[in-house]
Amino acid sequence: MNENSNDKPFVTAKIDRTFDGDGKIKAYATAVIADSFAVHGIKVMEGSKGNFVSMPSSSYQGKDGSTKYSEVCHPVSSDMR
Repeated sequence: MNENSNDKPFVTAKIDRTFDGDGKIKAYATAVIADSFAVHGIKVMEGSKGNFVSMPSSSYQGKDGSTKYSEVCHPVSSDMR
């Protein structure tokens, strides 16, 4: 269903990176909703019942040794902010 008045797709998605081999992660993707909100780092995973999508998560170690999380979803337009 197209909900944008300018006839653009409401949700656009693209595969950012694919992986061959035996690993469970098969691809990373990005989705943009209504040209206003982006979701990066969506994982396409292989499971025992077939492929599925895993929502993004990204963490890293801060200078103080604590676990920090980086933003993977964010508004694209100033109106959405």
